[in-house]
Amino acid sequence: MTTLNNSLIILFLLVTLNLFCQTTDDKCIVTTINPDFETPINTGTNPIYPDQSDVPGWQTTATDGVIEIWSNTRIPAYSGNQFIELNANEVSGLYQDYDSPEGTLFDYAFAHRGRLGIDTCQLLAGPPGGPYVNVGAPVSTGQVWSYNTGTYLVPAGQPKTRFIFQSVSSTGRETVGNFLDNISFTANVGILTAGPIEVFCGNEVIVESIGNGTWEEDPTNPSITIISDITSNNITISGFATSGEYIYKWVSPFCSSTISIIYDEDLIPAPNVNDISYCEGDIPIPIDIKPIEDYKINWYSDNLGVNNLSEIPTIDTSIVGETIYYVSQQSINGCESTIVPIKIIINTLPVFDLEENYTLCIDESDGKLLNEVVLDTGLDVDKYNFTWFLNGIEIAGATLENYTPIKGGTYRVDVVTKTTSTGAICKTSDTVEIIESSNVIPEIISKVTTEAFADTHIIETQVNGEFEYEYSLDDGPWQEENIFRDVSLGEHIIKVRDTIGCGEASNSVIVIDYPVFFTPNGDGVNDFWKITGMDNQPNSKIYIFDRYGKLLKRLAPTDNGWDGTYNGKLMPENDYWFSIDYIEPNSFTSTNKNFKGHFSLKR
Repeated sequence: MTTLNNSLIILFLLVTLNLFCQTTDDKCIVTTINPDFETPINTGTNPIYPDQSDVPGWQTTATDGVIEIWSNTRIPAYSGNQFIELNANEVSGLYQDYDSPEGTLFDYAFAHRGRLGIDTCQLLAGPPGGPYVNVGAPVSTGQVWSYNTGTYLVPAGQPKTRFIFQSVSSTGRETVGNFLDNISFTANVGILTAGPIEVFCGNEVIVESIGNGTWEEDPTNPSITIISDITSNNITISGFATSGEYIYKWVSPFCSSTISIIYDEDLIPAPNVNDISYCEGDIPIPIDIKPIEDYKINWYSDNLGVNNLSEIPTIDTSIVGETIYYVSQQSINGCESTIVPIKIIINTLPVFDLEENYTLCIDESDGKLLNEVVLDTGLDVDKYNFTWFLNGIEIAGATLENYTPIKGGTYRVDVVTKTTSTGAICKTSDTVEIIESSNVIPEIISKVTTEAFADTHIIETQVNGEFEYEYSLDDGPWQEENIFRDVSLGEHIIKVRDTIGCGEASNSVIVIDYPVFFTPNGDGVNDFWKITGMDNQPNSKIYIFDRYGKLLKRLAPTDNGWDGTYNGKLMPENDYWFSIDYIEPNSFTSTNKNFKGHFSLKR
């Protein structure tokens, strides 16, 4: 409320609250939406005046629907980056009502600050529409934030409660002053008895709650118990039969809270167990858990003790993974300890696979290494220890997941899982041979295996060597096969290298054939018709005819070819015929042959 000319102007700030419940120190928490007024965001230095529809959790009774939000650029917020001033453009209120059971005890807290000097506000509470009562004394604060706390007990006959912040006075005018921030309310409508509670075999437990509600027993409790009155605030719980943790929930119309009861007959300790770990394929030993004197060990397949195992489980190390069993120890009079898990862990062996053989390429001229071979397990160095050996002798400093050998020999790696809390250490070994080789490629022989003028030409290359080789035609891609098919006419270069890069060699072959057309138009491309690959047969004779058999040109293999003229005149576009006498180069007997064919002249 702001005092102006001795008149009292009342401003109501009705806090918009959402009530939800959880167990925190046996209280149900009432949270305020947007308690620090962080939304919407004020990015400037001056206050903003958003419509109430843009301010989550808050509504105003102002006729213009405006709320005034400040950023901390001029005045620091108490919490977060923003805060609110009680009045925007007119005296108004922000409100929210919520359900409250009789006897609910609220803890409240809020930050308050004066704007131009000392401002005073009052917190009130009551049913919607009033009457309202003061909650605590008026709070007067200067230009430094104060943090104020207190409690409010909901009276009988008040199913809904409204909290109201009232401006009592301010240094400025009626719409100036009384900053608020960090508003919170906490209602105690849960379980009053502190937990957890320890109960011994045969004892009963008394538990107290507040408000209206119903007690529920957790369905996962070790056994069913007896609750004296599920709607009473003061109950007695009895009938504990199985050791373990029992959970009980007090459910009100507004929230719920829980309490834990630990039931333990004669403080029976749980069996002393440790997880058991093996490597895949290990021979296991029987599980041996020692109970205390005059007690027995119970085995279960579940943590509730429902499925009792008639005998101690047998460990199967052929299956990698984790199996969990559950054990307890039980006294003669039937009181049982807490059921605890025991894990049976079967660890996989380190899995990797190195090649059987690797080759190091040695330069024959100076003995230098020409290639790099990396023996890589591909395993994680953080999970495994690695030891490398050469010819049975440990290599000093070789402790990584990979090793790069620089000389030939027999290499072995031992891979061991690093020690863990489960104890199993699993080991795998692998051995490889490193072979040294020179960079000399044996002599290669390439030849055209098809006859001259064949429809499809094939080149085959032979290498007399002991390694694996790759082949390339005319700098094309490398291939494993030593045969090239559908090769064009003319000269071709065949390259050969071994697959480890120890050396490379090449030779050339010529495919004898003729072009099926030529274009003597003087552009430097296909201006002459000529049979390729015949330069080493200068005595061969080539004759060119028109379609009527008239001889147009006689050529030698070493000539440039026919330019498409006869007696200096251009011949027309048409098909022309030729005949050649030659020695077949791909036969073993130097057979004399004659070949006839035709080609096209295009202009």
